Amino acid sequence: MIKSAYLMPHAPILLVEDNNINKGLLEIAKRVGDIKPKIILLITPHGPVFSDGLAINYQKKLKGDLHSFNIDYSLEKDNDLNLVDDIVQALQKINIPMLKLNDENCEYFDITSDLDHGTLVPLSFIEKNYTEYKLIHITYGLFSSDMLYKIGMEIEKVIKEDTVIIASGDLSHKDEFNDKEGSYFDMDFRKLLNEDRVLDMLFYSEEILNKAQECGKRSMDILLGILDSYERSITDYGYDNSYGVGYLGLGYDSLKKGKDSLIEKIEKTRFIKRKIKIESESDYQTIARNELLKYFGKNVSESPKENIRAGVFVSLYKNGGLRGCIGTIGPTKDDIVDEIKENALKAAFEDPRFEKLCFDEIFDLDISVDVIKNMREAKEEELDPNKYGIVVSKGYKRGVLLPNLEGINTVQEQIRIAKHKGSIEDDDFIIERFEVERYQ
Repeated sequence: MIKSAYLMPHAPILLVEDNNINKGLLEIAKRVGDIKPKIILLITPHGPVFSDGLAINYQKKLKGDLHSFNIDYSLEKDNDLNLVDDIVQALQKINIPMLKLNDENCEYFDITSDLDHGTLVPLSFIEKNYTEYKLIHITYGLFSSDMLYKIGMEIEKVIKEDTVIIASGDLSHKDEFNDKEGSYFDMDFRKLLNEDRVLDMLFYSEEILNKAQECGKRSMDILLGILDSYERSITDYGYDNSYGVGYLGLGYDSLKKGKDSLIEKIEKTRFIKRKIKIESESDYQTIARNELLKYFGKNVSESPKENIRAGVFVSLYKNGGLRGCIGTIGPTKDDIVDEIKENALKAAFEDPRFEKLCFDEIFDLDISVDVIKNMREAKEEELDPNKYGIVVSKGYKRGVLLPNLEGINTVQEQIRIAKHKGSIEDDDFIIERFEVERYQ
């Protein structure tokens, strides 16, 4: 039975410097100590994250420390492998892969099962008041919010013993002095959670989420799914952004089964938002999406030729993350329509970084089409990563990078990444720059 649930921040600095949120976190710890749960199930953003599945720790003893942060703190807890097996089986029934972090899988994927700071920091507060619990350690996957909510619902069904849920996560990673949008996000998100406006929280603007650089929403998506059928009271344990990151403590108590499920409203909202998104797409985006539908045998209208030739990049995004990107810097087809079609298919099925696209994913995709223009050789001082894409070449080796990509803010970084993509190691190379017309 779920006894209570909490959103807790996880910055290691909270363990070494007192601030406005620590008092609230200690209140949460006291509350957990009063409950004395048999299990704490913690959802973290900082374990091994996969785009197509969740990770759940399958070691008998769960261990970790904060030595890499120069903090003398370590923790060891017993796992509940029976509950882990039940969770894995429950999610398999709805076709959600869940990777067990045992020695074999960790070696195969070159990952660790050590407890991460997203787990250790919240539990360091809990441990001050209560230690007699087993730990379930889950790292979320990069699924849509409504799917994460459903995952939470399935997890709840197999929990039998007294359990506390902890969603580990921080809010914006930009303070009001350098990004007002980050502070707006923190205030707005906190308000939605306090008012229990689940639909608004689940379908929050992806654009704002990306700008805020938060790392707590997906943890909360699962937590709210776990609480889908529970009446609850909400306690705000405080907020702090002293270090340029938003820290919020929030609790769900007085849990009582009997609340009507939100899943039908969630699915209806998702359908409406999908429809609006697709109907508002540009012609080039529609050409790309229709070519994917056609690949799976669906009838779509054919787009007329435009008698234009150009290089084109087609980028596919899902849940805010890249799902595939393939392009040509110069035309390879007689018409731009055919260029878009071919690169859409290659982005979906031939990008070696990703599994081949499934039909069920098509309507969850955000599609961006970049038309290449004004390609010319350039010097480093003529570059601007926000305005120009680049081609770095050395003999037959070539690395291409589109302009205005999130996280690439300097010319040096742009060149470094393009060289890496082209496996170019020395400094004797040619740079070409280009502009794009972006349809997204």
